[in-house]
Amino acid sequence: MLDFGATTNWNAASGTFGGDGALMGVPVNGNVQVLYYNTEIYDRLGLKVPGTWDDLIANATAIQAEGETFGFVPRSGRSSIVYNFTPYLFSNGGSFIKQADNGSIDVMINSAESLKGLVTYLALIAAGAPPNPGAIEQGELIQLLSTGSTAQAIAVIGAWGNLEDPDKSIVGGKINAALLPAGPDGTRSSAAGHWVAGIPANVPPERQQAALAFLDWFQSKEVQTAYVEAGGVPVRSDLSDALKDDPRYRFIAAWSENASHATMGLPVTEGAEISDAVAVFLNRAVIGEISAKEALNSAADAIKDILTRDGVTVRSLPKL
Repeated sequence: MLDFGATTNWNAASGTFGGDGALMGVPVNGNVQVLYYNTEIYDRLGLKVPGTWDDLIANATAIQAEGETFGFVPRSGRSSIVYNFTPYLFSNGGSFIKQADNGSIDVMINSAESLKGLVTYLALIAAGAPPNPGAIEQGELIQLLSTGSTAQAIAVIGAWGNLEDPDKSIVGGKINAALLPAGPDGTRSSAAGHWVAGIPANVPPERQQAALAFLDWFQSKEVQTAYVEAGGVPVRSDLSDALKDDPRYRFIAAWSENASHATMGLPVTEGAEISDAVAVFLNRAVIGEISAKEALNSAADAIKDILTRDGVTVRSLPKL
C-alpha cells in the first residue's frame, strides 16, 4: 500500500502529515502525475523518453520545430498551476516551505533552488506551449493530448482512460506514460493528487466496522488488480507483475514509479489558502506580467502573511 508521503497520518502536535501521526484514513484513488508522450511522434522524430528536464525541453523544441503539433502543454491556469509546478520545484531542490520540529516554518519558495524550478518550468513553456498557456487547465490539456494536437504533457494518471477511449480520443494506442524527469542531482518528484477515505467517528459502531471491512477488502491485491482492469486508479505499488504484459495497462509501471516519488507540497492546514495565493504569482510569471524572481518573492510574502496571521513563527529568506 502506498501512503503518498505519509499523508494518511496526521500529527496534531506539529500540524502536519507524518508517519508518526495518527492514522486518519487510507488511499482509495492514487491519482499522481505522469509524463504522457505520443509514441508515433517520438518514433517519427527519433526521440527518446526524457531522463531530465533538459531532455524534455530538447524534445519539446524538436517537436515544435517540426510544426505539426505543439511541443509541450503545461497546466498553468490559476486553479491548476501550483499542482502542475510542484514536480519542477521539488526535483530542483526547492520547496514551498520547510517545517521545523518546534512548529516554526521557513518560507522556501524564493530559494535559489526554487527559482531553478520556475526557470525550468518557464523554459519548457517557451519551447513548445500553445498560445495563452496561462489559461490552460486540466480539461484543455487532456483535449490537446486526445486530439493529437500535442506530443507531450504532464497530467494525472486518471486521464489515461479518456486518452484510450476511441469515443473521446484519436490517439488511442499511441500514448504512453513515463516517469517524470529528474532534476540536476537526479531527484524526481510527482505531485500527490490522491484521495483518502476515512471513517467518521459519529456513526454507529456496526457501520464503522462495515466500512473498515470494505476498505480492507478494497486494498487487497486481487481487488486492486480487478479495479485497474475496470478502469480505476490503484493504490498499491505491486501490481506491475500481474498487469505489465497487457498493453492496455502499459501505464502501470510509470504510475507506480511516479507514485513512489509523490510529494504533498503544502502539508499544513493553511495549504489550500497558500496554494491559491501562490497560484496568482506563478500564473503571472507564465503570462509574462512579472519575472520569475518577482513571482517567487511575492509568493514568499503571501505565504508569510498567511502563516503569521495564524500565529506561526515564520522565517524568511532574503529576496532573490
